[in-house]
Amino acid sequence: VRVYLVALEAGAAGEDGEPAADSFGCGDRLRAVEVPVATEGLDTAGRIAAALGALLGGEATPAGLYDVFARSGLAVETVEELPGVPGVFRVQLTGDLVLGGVCDHPRVRAQLEATARQFPGVEEVELVLAGRPLDAHLTGR
Repeated sequence: VRVYLVALEAGAAGEDGEPAADSFGCGDRLRAVEVPVATEGLDTAGRIAAALGALLGGEATPAGLYDVFARSGLAVETVEELPGVPGVFRVQLTGDLVLGGVCDHPRVRAQLEATARQFPGVEEVELVLAGRPLDAHLTGR
């Protein structure tokens, strides 16, 4: 599977002063890293859980890339497709999320969503941490 890590400021403004089209947050870009994860025989929710488990477990962080979860202790509790809403998956996370500053906020969502959305049929991902929407943890509300 692929896990997505961050190339810090790789999408910062170029000569024209405009950030790269695929940059987010503080001028960052995502980079895919292939990791060996057994997914044979798993349904889509199982593949998402396996890929996110590899991401959160820090399976691979090559030099030059940043993993926003390196200091956190997060784990995947459940992944389920929402009944009656094909392509929308709710990911329940548990544990502690430790961030290094405001630039880490968009990195959290970007890494989780990109890693989950690599599988066919995944249109949207709802992220929940400790029973609350992930965004509530990121904004402090």
